[in-house]
Amino acid sequence: MLETSEAELRAGAARAVALGSLLFHLDLAAALAEQAVAATPLAAELPVLAVDLGPRGYEVDVLSADLARDLARISFAADGRAMLELSHGAPTARARRIGDAVRTLGRLDPQARAVVLPPHEDGIEAYLFVQPDDVGDIVVGVHHRLRLSADGRTVLAQTPLSRAPLVIPGANGTPAFDIVLTHMLGDTPSEVHVYLSLKHAVALDIITASNEEHWQIDGERISLL
Repeated sequence: MLETSEAELRAGAARAVALGSLLFHLDLAAALAEQAVAATPLAAELPVLAVDLGPRGYEVDVLSADLARDLARISFAADGRAMLELSHGAPTARARRIGDAVRTLGRLDPQARAVVLPPHEDGIEAYLFVQPDDVGDIVVGVHHRLRLSADGRTVLAQTPLSRAPLVIPGANGTPAFDIVLTHMLGDTPSEVHVYLSLKHAVALDIITASNEEHWQIDGERISLL
């Protein structure tokens, strides 16, 4: 078997950082939008939030439960504040696709947190992140990557991103000890490791079993030790 070169390993790690950072910021935009909507009468509509990355940054369409109406649009100030502007019209086709994907994932696993990537013409990729039973714990797995149809209504593939469930106890999301994980499913850490490091503001040491390399992830910084 040919060994993966160091350049290939670093390229794979860079892809994991880019994707993990995107997942984290999409999820953060959704969380901030949820807080903004909860403080308004729109919360009674049980809206669907369609989070996207547009030319001006992260944007959220607040859609009616049946996806027929665009109730509001949320953008974000430089300091992260959510700015909500009411709207009265039909959603864009792109927002509707994201909304359909969110609803599909919600039916698949209502307890998981869904993150939908910006859609492509030929399909939509998304993630389901298992949530902890106790606030502050870190769920390392099993999370899933999914591929959906272009309209967001059908799950075409679902891939587990680790082999076994693992929850690390912590206070306020911060464990009382260093985290060292063995990654069995790739030569480099995955986007989930980057997402978790950013979400919980913790460094992760990852040992990739296939090549016995030792990596450290600290937010958007990844190092091969």
